[in-house]
Amino acid sequence: MSQYLYHNSDLLPRPQAAWLLTCLSESAFCSFSSLGFQGLFGLLCWLWMVPVSSASEALSLATYNLQNYRLSPHEGFSAKSLKSCLAAQELAIECNADVLLIQEIGSEKALKHFQAGLSQKGLHYPHHILARLPDASIHLGLLSRLPPLRSQHHTNAFALYGKAFRPSRGFLEVDFQVSKNRQIKIWGIHLKSKRPDLRADSWDLRTREAGLLRSLVNQTLKEQPDQWMAVLGDFNDDPRSHTLEILRGKGRTTFLDTRPLEGGPGRPHTWSMRQGQKQVAWTHFFQKEDTQSRLDYVLVSRSLFRFYQYPKSYVLDASKWAQASDHRPVVAHFLLP
Repeated sequence: MSQYLYHNSDLLPRPQAAWLLTCLSESAFCSFSSLGFQGLFGLLCWLWMVPVSSASEALSLATYNLQNYRLSPHEGFSAKSLKSCLAAQELAIECNADVLLIQEIGSEKALKHFQAGLSQKGLHYPHHILARLPDASIHLGLLSRLPPLRSQHHTNAFALYGKAFRPSRGFLEVDFQVSKNRQIKIWGIHLKSKRPDLRADSWDLRTREAGLLRSLVNQTLKEQPDQWMAVLGDFNDDPRSHTLEILRGKGRTTFLDTRPLEGGPGRPHTWSMRQGQKQVAWTHFFQKEDTQSRLDYVLVSRSLFRFYQYPKSYVLDASKWAQASDHRPVVAHFLLP
């Protein structure tokens, strides 16, 4: 494993250094806002001084919103076209992630259709999970090469305006054995969109969902402070939002935003601060307003972040992204001891 990354003729220890430079240069710096000065200083020292262990296990995590992957019309939504289904499968194949979290899958049948399409093209996922809610038309799904040790679909209620609400799609919690002595916990989420909701204000619903998820994360970290953990999915909010502030958390349990840049497999980042290159990290295109934004994330615990492979991670830049979905996949690579 290479412990160094060459960045515009400067030798920077470990790939996290390049990630840090991108974060310090623009809005992603808000990832550190909850740490405070002492916490940020400690993190910098930790990134630079903790020795890199001899890693041997590669792990890749991806999140991809498939945009209404339905095989038949439902409640005014048309079925996803075969052309769009095939394009979405092509993008997933290019990502080739070990664990793929997907949003907006229509049914068990639709998930198996997607899974079979990948298999026919050489990408085999022997394990799948559908986190289904009976009153929802789109759901969370997960495909994995690794066998899940445990999985749970959380649909806990939260209070708002004196009433009880449940998360729009719930939260998917899955544990995997990734090395002989270590496990990783994955939280898959798809938070409330910004579309108006007759039940309550969308911002209130989304931030309450974020708070509920963060409370579940904190419960685990209280019992297992060094647990490798990742929260990934479509958060439906921007990096500086209150939603992201809640999900990142504070202090020693702060989660870090991996924030990969636009790229693809075998195309390591060549971004340079000194050369004034623009960072492209958007994941969603809103056609109605002709805007691009970053709504999809992979947040990781500090214990897992030390193994993050920034140059290999990316927001997939593929020619058929618009044909496949209004979102682009986000892929984060890790090299685990």
